Amino acid sequence: MAYQRSQLHKLYDPGIEQRPMRVADLMSGSGTNVVKTIEHQKGLAEERGKAPYEVVVICSKAVVKWAKKRLKK
Repeated sequence: MAYQRSQLHKLYDPGIEQRPMRVADLMSGSGTNVVKTIEHQKGLAEERGKAPYEVVVICSKAVVKWAKKRLKK
């Protein structure tokens, strides 16, 4: 089924929401992608005064203590 442009809807519109997009990050393995996502968020916040997204939850089978220690860097 082909979709027309008028049928597509934005999942998030920063002009309407007036806040950063809330993001859930999925962690597998060593968690390097989660760390890079959060580092990028912090870098954007430093450069622009705010980041367009905010990681609010991390889903993982890893031990929470390990993740907290890793993200404190």
